[in-house]
Amino acid sequence: NPNAVACTLEYDPVCGSDEKTYSNACHAQRAGVKISYKGECKKDGEQKTQSRQNGPAGQPSNTPSSPNLPPKR
Repeated sequence: NPNAVACTLEYDPVCGSDEKTYSNACHAQRAGVKISYKGECKKDGEQKTQSRQNGPAGQPSNTPSSPNLPPKR
């Protein structure tokens, strides 16, 4: 049973054959996924997309930083 394997929390990312990034090879193997290559997947799921779209406080990055400024004339 592959789920019985205990994996460390070490962050050494690998890209699985399912195109998801796993924190390390052990977690990928535990999920029953073959490792495509070392490093984060280039096309990772929603997680990376959200982090690019959201600013530091989780707000969309296209939100003006000073919304109370009067309009330019």
